[in-house]
Amino acid sequence: MKILLRKMKTSLHNGVAHYELLAKDFALNLNSLVGKQIQLNHTGNYFCLNHKGPIKKTFGEGLCWKCFNESAAASPCIIRPELCRIHEGIALRGDVQWEMENHMQEHFVYLSYTSGLKVGVTRCSNLQSRWIDQGAKKAIVLAKVPYRQLAGEIEVLLKEHLADKTNWKQMLVQVNSSIDLKEERERVIDVMPEQYQDFVEFDSDEMEINYTVLQHPLKPVALKLEAVPYSGKLKGIIGQYLILENDLVFNVRGNSGMEIELITEE
Repeated sequence: MKILLRKMKTSLHNGVAHYELLAKDFALNLNSLVGKQIQLNHTGNYFCLNHKGPIKKTFGEGLCWKCFNESAAASPCIIRPELCRIHEGIALRGDVQWEMENHMQEHFVYLSYTSGLKVGVTRCSNLQSRWIDQGAKKAIVLAKVPYRQLAGEIEVLLKEHLADKTNWKQMLVQVNSSIDLKEERERVIDVMPEQYQDFVEFDSDEMEINYTVLQHPLKPVALKLEAVPYSGKLKGIIGQYLILENDLVFNVRGNSGMEIELITEE
């Protein structure tokens, strides 16, 4: 089957992350393929996920150069939420409706344990999906704010005390952490200026997330599917990565816009 890659759809069932790979007319349950033989081949084609047309190269998450520079879906405030200005009525890419629907709504500031302790920001409606996308083993809400820019403001402040990025290789190896996120939240609250204290979610609980993995890679190596096809077993899924044999891993989201052929074991 041919599939145009984009971020895997995620959900949480009884504490376990579930993944679906979205094809044109159906959603493929990837958890059911863990432990089975698969083949991954790049067809040689790329498509812009925004305007849907064929392109030679992708930018950002599956966009052509024009959409990457002009579309609200690639607005600078997606990566740097502190730059958002829609609460002032200003859309950075001119698409007020898109900004209102995605950024002028309640956001969470959270703590998670991925490759280590980090701080992050996401829309309230996207919380569990965001945690799974990042491969969080556990996570907890720190604060709830009315719009994106304010969440970004708090995140920038906390970057002085916490990481805000994930080491993807460390995230994929097997790590058992005894870190208590409620204790870490108390520590973080102590360094937050008074004007942000009213937004703190003191009663939210820590959530643990488990992933379907038969074998973790020891020294993960990114599979470059455009250069080398893959044939072997799917060993697991964490974050937006497929864990393959021989320490190979494939970043599905990072290859958005690439068309592949997926062949599965009957």
